[in-house]
Amino acid sequence: MLKLYTIFLYLFILTINTFSSESPVFSYQEYQITSFPNIEINDTKERYLVFSYQKYLYFDFPVELAPFSKIGVYGTKYYNSTYVNVPQNIAYFESAFPILNQFSTFRIYLTKQIVDLYPKSGALIIALILGNKSFLDDEFMEYIRFSGLAHLLALSGLHLVIFIMLFVWLFSLFGIPKKLLGISTLPFSIFYLFLGGVGISLQRAVLFHVVSAFFAYIRIPILSTRMFLVALVINIIIAPKSMYSLSFWLSYISVAGIVFFYKFWYDIVSGFVHPIINSYLSVSLAAFMFISPVLIFVFGVVNIYSIISSTIIVPFMPIVLIFCFFAVFTSFYGISLGIIDSLIFLFYQAIYLIAKTFSELPLGVMFFQNKTISALVSILVMIVIIKLLNKKRTYHVE
Repeated sequence: MLKLYTIFLYLFILTINTFSSESPVFSYQEYQITSFPNIEINDTKERYLVFSYQKYLYFDFPVELAPFSKIGVYGTKYYNSTYVNVPQNIAYFESAFPILNQFSTFRIYLTKQIVDLYPKSGALIIALILGNKSFLDDEFMEYIRFSGLAHLLALSGLHLVIFIMLFVWLFSLFGIPKKLLGISTLPFSIFYLFLGGVGISLQRAVLFHVVSAFFAYIRIPILSTRMFLVALVINIIIAPKSMYSLSFWLSYISVAGIVFFYKFWYDIVSGFVHPIINSYLSVSLAAFMFISPVLIFVFGVVNIYSIISSTIIVPFMPIVLIFCFFAVFTSFYGISLGIIDSLIFLFYQAIYLIAKTFSELPLGVMFFQNKTISALVSILVMIVIIKLLNKKRTYHVE
């Protein structure tokens, strides 16, 4: 009798597991979209990738979704994601911000225009301006990740500054007072936030703009460290669930390294290299120092050469972003400029070569089996290095 009960219990558990997690009919979960979907267009189908903090949805059919929209999914689990292959498996809820659906349609239109008009560089333009990395080659993306250059493809403060500076220049020509330039350009900053996909790094950049514009208006200077902390608190208050996202921590921790330790590394390196090179190198060192424990803890891998590769590529990013923004603007009007296509593609090839080189150099990519212990050790090593170098820095300054 006991064996019979055991068999029935086993069958009951098996049935519950079958119909609760893997069945496309009985597996149901609600998602709130936190960024615009990525789009991959090829000869056979369109695939939409929707990011909901740490959860992903894969669709085998066209669907337009926008941030803050809510959907219910009857789907099949696919690794850590939900795979949906028929429209009937999605239940739509009314969006709280319908205007974002228009942005979604606009992004799709721009994406298709760029793909058609800039065949050589379109994938990189879409990634750098719209935050959609679906078109980039898989091998390219692997080298980008292992070389430590993935931050180049994350829309952040640099992208926003390049976009906003044009309007700052225009408003300055019209005689708008300096203290009003930050506030007057905020609508364009918010526009690019939606155009760029409402990613967390871009949210942080816009918050920095808001905070700096406010203090500029009231004519009270604010340190970058305090601006960072104010933006962090505002972000947590406005979107507390964003703390569940790895992008949130990668974004804020890397910027924290730059904000709090850029001057530290600049003083250490000063005298060894040209000041311009030192400024870029110090940014790379400060960000790497803070972000490495997170990369080790989450992915179990880090590339020590990313400091050098970032220092090489980042100085060229502003001019490349200007070309990319210009390409997006011309694409909207159906205009293609071959010279722009060739120049951006040349940069694409340069990134690929540098990422490939620094991914394959010996002793560069370091893998860690015990990620937790290794992350703690890396933090300890970081503290020791700071302590030792700080004594040398104090002596050097004196």
